[in-house]
Amino acid sequence: MSRDAFFAPASAVSVMVESILLNQSRLLPVATCLQGEYGLNDVVIGVPCRLGCAGVENILELHLTDGEREAVQISAQSVRDQYDPAQKILAMN
Repeated sequence: MSRDAFFAPASAVSVMVESILLNQSRLLPVATCLQGEYGLNDVVIGVPCRLGCAGVENILELHLTDGEREAVQISAQSVRDQYDPAQKILAMN
C-alpha cells in the first residue's frame, strides 16, 4: 500500500478531530446514521454534515436530481445488503 493510502484517511480524521475539539462546526463529509434525511432511515452513509463539539450537529440535505436520488438509494441498499448478514453472524455469538 502506498504512503498516500495512509496519509489521506489520517488527514481526514485529523480535520474531523480538530473540528470537534475546537467546536469549529465545519461542514465535512461524514459517515452517519440517517433518520429520514434523503428519504433514508437506519442506514449509515457518507453525507455532508456540520461537525462540532457535540459531534454531528446537523446533516446538510443537498438537492439531488432524480438520477442522483436513485443512485443514493441503490448505494444505501448495498450498505444494508452487507450489514444485515453481518448482524446475523454477530447475533449467533
